[in-house]
Amino acid sequence: MTGRAEIRLAGRGGVFVADGCEIAGPFVHATGRWRWRTGANCAELRYSEPITRTWPAHEVREIRWQNIEVTA
Repeated sequence: MTGRAEIRLAGRGGVFVADGCEIAGPFVHATGRWRWRTGANCAELRYSEPITRTWPAHEVREIRWQNIEVTA
C-alpha cells in the first residue's frame, strides 16, 4: 500500500505523520514529521522538521492509513 499514514513504532513515543508511506518488501519508507503530545493533559501538539525515514517492517507496530478511497 502507499499513501498518507500515521506510523507507530515499537519502543518509541510519538507518531510519525507521513505525507507519503510505502511498504516495499521488508521495509517501510515514509516522508513526514514526528508528532508528540505535550503539556498539561497532553493537550499540546509538537512537530519535528520534515524528514524521510526507512524502517524494517518488524519495528513498525501500527500503520493507520489516511484518506483511503473505496470504489465499488
